[in-house]
Amino acid sequence: MDESVGLVTISIGGNDLDWANTIVQCVRAQFYGPDNRPRMPFPGLGETCNNIIKKVVDPKLGGVLSDLQAILQEIKMKSSNAQVIVVGYPVIMEPTDRAKDCVQSAGQFVPTGMRGDVRDATARINKELRAVAEREGARFVEPAPNFEGHQICGEGSEWFNGLHGDEAPFHPNKAGQRGYASAILPHLNAPLDDD
Repeated sequence: MDESVGLVTISIGGNDLDWANTIVQCVRAQFYGPDNRPRMPFPGLGETCNNIIKKVVDPKLGGVLSDLQAILQEIKMKSSNAQVIVVGYPVIMEPTDRAKDCVQSAGQFVPTGMRGDVRDATARINKELRAVAEREGARFVEPAPNFEGHQICGEGSEWFNGLHGDEAPFHPNKAGQRGYASAILPHLNAPLDDD
């Protein structure tokens, strides 16, 4: 990077937080015990997703925020005129008040409580990322509105890979990548005080 760079977009932290794998663990906990033995015929009695998030994600969040701050400061030093956009994480799960337990397009059962836990954690992660971005003079873009109706168990087509298949689980698919782009485009070259 140097002074010729005019735009930097960053989506950072999900892999470091092991976010997608945490959601996989949340799904599996509904059906399998710690010994990997099935819980059937009583799914949904496993460890709560919220507990899994607290064990896996929460201890790593401080490190992610420190890394983001260091990266933004380095960008500022090397490319001081660049517009910097930090993109948050979309809400992967349909709101729990719209539907009961559901089956997503890949055929995976997704309980209501788990969806709420994932949504709450996403909002908390985005709030922390936004605080660092704004403190360092970068714009934060919240992609959630662009994904409404296209979450796992959403009313429209799902913009995320499911648990099964060759694609990375719970990552945006091709339509989801377009959703990210549509969230970012209105913010290009807009003044920071428009937020």
